[in-house]
Amino acid sequence: MRDVAMDDPALQQGWWAVENDAGWPCRWTTGAAMLPFPSAGVLEVELSAAMLYPAAPTVPVMAAPSERAAA
Repeated sequence: MRDVAMDDPALQQGWWAVENDAGWPCRWTTGAAMLPFPSAGVLEVELSAAMLYPAAPTVPVMAAPSERAAA
């Protein structure tokens, strides 16, 4: 079995284009990515980094008047 590089033409369905993060290639899926896997074997995925995204501040939801009276 061959290794599949980030820019391999087989990675088309469900993948966005290759991006660079500090000189390293990275790729995102659309949530429906297909991986070429022509026969039985071992699938090895290496995660080299984790990215953190700040969450948008949330606005507290006011309780309904009937719920506030019960409290």
